[in-house]
Amino acid sequence: MNRKKLCFAALLFLLLLNIVCLFYLWNYGNFNKDPRNKIGDYLVKELDLNEHQIASFELLKKDHQEQVQLIKEKNRLFHDQYFDQLKSKALDSTLLNVTLDSITYLQRQIEIVTFKHFYQLRMICDDRQKIKFDSVIQEALRMFAPQRPPKH
Repeated sequence: MNRKKLCFAALLFLLLLNIVCLFYLWNYGNFNKDPRNKIGDYLVKELDLNEHQIASFELLKKDHQEQVQLIKEKNRLFHDQYFDQLKSKALDSTLLNVTLDSITYLQRQIEIVTFKHFYQLRMICDDRQKIKFDSVIQEALRMFAPQRPPKH
């Protein structure tokens, strides 16, 4: 009987420990956090944006995300078309090149839209904030860049 109580207590302790760990990860860890929000929060804090600037920035972010999403959807279709050529018995190099040019063009459009987004953000800053913007933008862009896997 004593052994059953000890096992039950240990099981209960482990269950509570798991619940606490999951709660901590969910609320305070990087679990379920969009990296784009992290960059936005970083810029708002570093630039010390006021309420009006934050509202403008939120509109800029929404517009940027919508534009990039549309471009990515088109890009996905071109990627599918490009790799569907693997199924062909004879490769059509003209179609491959046109499709690859389209993919390259769309990636360029993402870069242009992103540049304009940050340019517009800089324009809503006052002179003091523009100086700070110029010093923190590279760090923000590094945060947004895809993470490279570690070298083996």
